Amino acid sequence: MGKNIMNVTKKLVEASGHIAYCFHDLDTYITNAAAFIIAGVEKGEHVLVVENNKITPMIHKKLCAVLTDEQRSLVLMEDNFMFYFLHQTFNPVRIYDHFVKLTAPYLIDGSNGVRTWGHVQWATDENIQAVGQYEKELNRQLANHPITAVCAYDEKQVTPELKSMLIETREYMMTDFDWEKN
Repeated sequence: MGKNIMNVTKKLVEASGHIAYCFHDLDTYITNAAAFIIAGVEKGEHVLVVENNKITPMIHKKLCAVLTDEQRSLVLMEDNFMFYFLHQTFNPVRIYDHFVKLTAPYLIDGSNGVRTWGHVQWATDENIQAVGQYEKELNRQLANHPITAVCAYDEKQVTPELKSMLIETREYMMTDFDWEKN
């Protein structure tokens, strides 16, 4: 793994807040997702992973190589299609409500916090306003709770309008090779 990638991964696992990750390379993406999840589990945090059915087994394989069964019990894997399209549409209010429902049990007093990793695959031109609304709602939740959230987007699908919205709604922007504070 190149030095820039290692530096980005190091910043990712140490970060807190709301992070946008525009990835290009699937292997680097999987490595970063696993590193983020493992770092959270090692801190005693619960981790919500919202990922597609193709990538989930690849991440799970990396987790199984490092984490015990007990540690893996801190990780909740959700299918991203079901999560984001729970009601057959990318409805930001319903998605946010579902996010709160899943994370609320882990945000009790004395909690070590929660980490979330969400792969958003539906940031199309038709959905960009809805994605922006969801991201703003998520920011409000993150401001009031110990949650570190990564929202990941395939760089090939990121339009200039989406990139602008991500910069507006995030504390950090990262790619496979770069890390920036907004």
